[in-house]
Amino acid sequence: AASAARTAEEPLLILGPLAVIFFRSETLRARGAWAPWLALALGVLWLPETQFLFEVPDQSAIAFGLLSGWCLARQPRPGTLQLASAGALCALAIFSKQPAVFLVVAQVIYLWQVSDRRTAFRYVAWVALFAGLGLALCLPVFGAANLWFNLVVIPARLPWAEFAARLATRPWALIAQVSLPSLAMLALWLTKRWPGRATESGRFFHFAALTYVTMLPVGLAAFFKIGGDINAL
Repeated sequence: AASAARTAEEPLLILGPLAVIFFRSETLRARGAWAPWLALALGVLWLPETQFLFEVPDQSAIAFGLLSGWCLARQPRPGTLQLASAGALCALAIFSKQPAVFLVVAQVIYLWQVSDRRTAFRYVAWVALFAGLGLALCLPVFGAANLWFNLVVIPARLPWAEFAARLATRPWALIAQVSLPSLAMLALWLTKRWPGRATESGRFFHFAALTYVTMLPVGLAAFFKIGGDINAL
């Protein structure tokens, strides 16, 4: 039963956020009932097969990160409910995977652009509040020394790989997750087809692009330290 529950959990973590975003999207629903289904199908087709075979912390970090950004992008100027919801989800993403803390940087930049500095600071306060609550729950269970060792000491001690050798092990991951998205965003920018922030989908795209640029350096650093595909991207 436990194995079956874990097997069901993986698709839910992967497809759940996509389904929520696509089926609640004002832009997609305006195009017809078929549009969210088509978007979800394309999302499934573009996901690597390994995402459905292996359970990794990246999946929950991505799931909570996507939903956190969606909460912020739903309205032109997020209110208290949206900020609190996004803050809670962002804290869950950070507790899933340490590099997700850089998601806060992207969200602050986004809020600064679409709203104002005060809103950005309020959001940081919400993230800190929920992260503090999570830490208060984890400290009695794991202990401060064990948490510090796992979250800070171990990552710091991981050696850097030989860059050329590591690049040779995952060329397709670098092409699919770094080169192609970067070229696509550059093409949208140069051709002046970059979506505006007047619509929910345009705001979410803007947030996703900021997140991509912010997470790229830490994602590449993790890739050259511990290897594997660049899951966080």
